[in-house]
Amino acid sequence: MDGSGDDPPLLSLHLDHQFDAEPTTIVQDTVLTKSEFCMNPYRVVWIALETLFFLLISVLTVASKRDFIKVFLFFLLLPIGCQIGTDIFIEVKASLDRFPSTDVNWYYFYGDYNNIHIRFLPNEGLRIYEDIIVHYTSYIIFRGLPIISLVSFIFTDWLFWTLLFSSIPLLIYSYRSILRPEHTPYLAFWPPFLHIQVVPLLFAGSDMLLLYLQSHNGVLIAISALIKLTALIIASLLLLLVIFCPCLLCHRLALRTKSSGFVYIRSARSRLIWISLFILFNHTFSIPYIVWSGLSTWKDLSVLFSIDDGFSDWIATNAFVLHISI
Repeated sequence: MDGSGDDPPLLSLHLDHQFDAEPTTIVQDTVLTKSEFCMNPYRVVWIALETLFFLLISVLTVASKRDFIKVFLFFLLLPIGCQIGTDIFIEVKASLDRFPSTDVNWYYFYGDYNNIHIRFLPNEGLRIYEDIIVHYTSYIIFRGLPIISLVSFIFTDWLFWTLLFSSIPLLIYSYRSILRPEHTPYLAFWPPFLHIQVVPLLFAGSDMLLLYLQSHNGVLIAISALIKLTALIIASLLLLLVIFCPCLLCHRLALRTKSSGFVYIRSARSRLIWISLFILFNHTFSIPYIVWSGLSTWKDLSVLFSIDDGFSDWIATNAFVLHISI
């Protein structure tokens, strides 16, 4: 200042500069600007396509005759419908409450979770899920209302386990339609699928238990080990059943089977092919979780045998993040 009184005080200049700047908050590797809500058009289109596809499959499922695929789809559509309903609610809630949003990110989210022991990554599953979903959707509502992230996480986890375990009776019924076609029409399709739904619900509940207790005691470690081991066994069983599929297609069918009035008997071979392709395609997305389960189990064994394997930690961490992303 030169004493003339014409220059504004330095403090005033500094405060004016601060008030002119737009406040920002940094979360993970994304700069979140506190601005007005901006709808993500790509997410809206995706939800619309999901809803249309869900309604189409639901109508076809209800209209179809008695069939084990119908039962399989019924239990698969339950978590899918819940997830779509949650997504629609989130869009409406974020729009009405004008939650701030960020720019849409197109690059892959890696995160920084290498400081977490791979055995305890499920304990941080919800936090990783929030980071990923905010990164890809640009919606801050997932952080502003944590209950929304929790509900969405529960439904996706339920869907993952339901698809994994329900694929077993689906393949078994497909096999029986070829090997024992005269008995298959008299089988009850609902009870096996209904009974096996207890396992996905139990595993999803166990995942929630690991999230909230955040404890490293022996009981929770045993639960986590049981979940990983079961996932590995089921994945191996599915792979063996699919590998055995070409051998089963060579099975000779009787003439009365080819003219059967039941479509799951008459078209058993073609249906087995399509079901096998469906299972292979869907469970390709389960590979990251299987990789993490295998490497995490190996890590537990390597501790017992004093084997230092740091590279597998990096692979396991990135595989778990990829699993949550999918």
